[in-house]
Amino acid sequence: LIEVSKAGEYQNLIDHLVSMFQRESNSLVLANLIQALDEVEKMRGCSFFKLNSEGLQKLLLVLKEAMEWSQVFILDTLARYEPDSQKEAESIIEQVLPRINHINPAVAFSTIKVILCCLKFLNSEDLTKGLCKKMAHSLQSLSSIRQPEARFVVLSNLHYIIEWQPRILESD
Repeated sequence: LIEVSKAGEYQNLIDHLVSMFQRESNSLVLANLIQALDEVEKMRGCSFFKLNSEGLQKLLLVLKEAMEWSQVFILDTLARYEPDSQKEAESIIEQVLPRINHINPAVAFSTIKVILCCLKFLNSEDLTKGLCKKMAHSLQSLSSIRQPEARFVVLSNLHYIIEWQPRILESD
């Protein structure tokens, strides 16, 4: 549908999805909207949906009631958000942190991604160390998953995480 649409019709679809995002409050619908917008962005090779602080608050609010896979979509969107301040980064981390040991590895991994993206906005060495320790515990649990496919994903992504945050697996 999207690939065969004319440019104007395509823009109407995007405008409609963004408008729905602004009006919607149901976590499942919001998760599907952001997933649809993400897919359209990938297909078009350009970004046209930038989360603002109002959208951030909406997603953080619905995250609490969202089902597992909806949480993954929401967390992945939150990982692309750039906080305006250290206080906002700390607030985001505080609200997603309870999911770091989620039973669903995708939720736990997406939570780690959000925290990693917010770390660069933190000025507190103690807070960063504490978060790295929590992420290390979660990563250790994730790397012991018995399913070979999930374990491969965790271990291959662990390489990139260590490149980005070399101290993440340091012990005291």
